[in-house]
Amino acid sequence: MIDGLRRGDLEGVDVVEPDEDQLMAELREELAMAREHLRTVLDCYWDREWRRDHRPPEDHLWRAAEAVSSLEQAVHGADASH
Repeated sequence: MIDGLRRGDLEGVDVVEPDEDQLMAELREELAMAREHLRTVLDCYWDREWRRDHRPPEDHLWRAAEAVSSLEQAVHGADASH
């Protein structure tokens, strides 16, 4: 099966979609991790060594904020539809 995936052959690959409860649990877990990552980026943002290792630092901050925003929309949008 792995060799087939490497070749792009999806024949015989079962795609299992999570039910709504599983999906929401996963989204909430990912949101918590994204918030934690954003907090880390904010805490390190003005540290010279961190900025040197994460060029451009604004890109890391933007990506972390975008991840939180996207996941919040997914979680709250799904909550509103129930």
